[in-house]
Amino acid sequence: MKGRELVGRSCAQAVTPGLRDRWQRMGRLLKALALALALWGLVAWDLAARAETAEPLVAAELGAEPVIVVAQVGGVIDGINAQYLARVVRQAEAAQAALLIVELNTPGGLLSAMETATQTLLASTVPTVVYVTPTGARAGSAGVFIAMAADIVAMAPGTVIGAAHPVSLGSDQPDPVMAEKVTNYAAAYARTLASTKGHNTDWAEQAVRASVAITDQEALQQGVADLMARDQEELLALLQGRRVVTAAGDRMLPLLTGASIQRYPPNPTEIALKIIADPNVAFLLLMVGVIGIIVEIYHPGSFVPGIAGGISLLLAFVALGNLPTNWGATGLLGLSLVLFLLELHLTSHGVLGAGAMIAFLLGGFLLFAPLTPVAPVFVTIEVNRWLLLGGGAVPAAFFLLALRAGLRARLLPVVDQHGHLAGATGIAASSLAPTGTVLVRHEQWSAVAEGEAIETGDAVEVIARKGLRLRVRRVAPAVTRKQGAS
Repeated sequence: MKGRELVGRSCAQAVTPGLRDRWQRMGRLLKALALALALWGLVAWDLAARAETAEPLVAAELGAEPVIVVAQVGGVIDGINAQYLARVVRQAEAAQAALLIVELNTPGGLLSAMETATQTLLASTVPTVVYVTPTGARAGSAGVFIAMAADIVAMAPGTVIGAAHPVSLGSDQPDPVMAEKVTNYAAAYARTLASTKGHNTDWAEQAVRASVAITDQEALQQGVADLMARDQEELLALLQGRRVVTAAGDRMLPLLTGASIQRYPPNPTEIALKIIADPNVAFLLLMVGVIGIIVEIYHPGSFVPGIAGGISLLLAFVALGNLPTNWGATGLLGLSLVLFLLELHLTSHGVLGAGAMIAFLLGGFLLFAPLTPVAPVFVTIEVNRWLLLGGGAVPAAFFLLALRAGLRARLLPVVDQHGHLAGATGIAASSLAPTGTVLVRHEQWSAVAEGEAIETGDAVEVIARKGLRLRVRRVAPAVTRKQGAS
């Protein structure tokens, strides 16, 4: 233990002031970066709040011409997309818009997010149109439910709708009873939505039970889609004079060809949340956070790993809150962190490290895979297996390197940079009769002369060291003051 302490001290002393200052400047830079990110978040939130209050006033001032609000919902239907749609609906209602168009292109999504989106559309006092666009787009799985909740369903040529059979997350072979319950619930919910908005109820149920998917032409023939339009201009022309039933009652759509169109794309905050809510990104943030905290604890004062790890962990928790997270798996990841730390401080011969790796891999595999499905999920959400294996190799490599360095430190002898002064030569900095000071290896030492007295300038040899005092003897005749002066 003493050897390890002396090794640590010598390493700490080896850090030059310049390097320490560089680390401190880096720490201050990262703190400034964290503050800038926080300020950016506040500004983004303020801009979003201003958009909800200021933009409707502009719409109201237009007065004479109808206002059409357009939302763009793409990718997996998750909590962020559902919140975005709810925000746009509120803005359309505040602007007293004549129509809300939801441009939809999705493979599916989560049950909770889908229910939020459908409830938002059902409660809208503004007429709503779900427009599956552009060409090649699809309204798959959860997208079917969102389409059925709209007043009017429109599709662009070359688009597809259907395949809404629920898939239980977390098991390749789900329990048959649970699968039947989930399917029955989803079928009933789809039928209810279609019935409420006057769409084809039989097809909506078959899309859930039999994963039926149809093209735009078939959807128009079977009454699943109300319109087929090549672009937005044609869509507005076809919508004129149609009667819909909103939460506020019957509405007839006015002439829309000359309407003012206001697009509300996702704001910067929603875009950032969408990026980090990707399962692979969330896992990477979690892994970086864990490694950063381990490095900071093992090497306190580094600042950079600790700050980066803390920010990554906070972002990872935000992402996990928007995903179907198995919190038991996050407990396994936390356990792996504890085992890593214990391995670095206890002698377990790798047992704790192996347990940490097992807990890490299990936690990653189960992170988005609950052992029992709590709700139907319409797309598979999981961490890429290759990313998981590669990510597990990073903490394993760190663990092996740190463990090997620790074992080497235990076997090293005590490091004493002054332990080999015996036999070294130097110059007497003052007269020694018998005590004084000498200069040995560019360092000034207290010394005691052995034998005859030593004058200033005499060459001396170290006999031994006792504490902070050297025992020396003269090894050459004194250099006279006269010779020194000449």
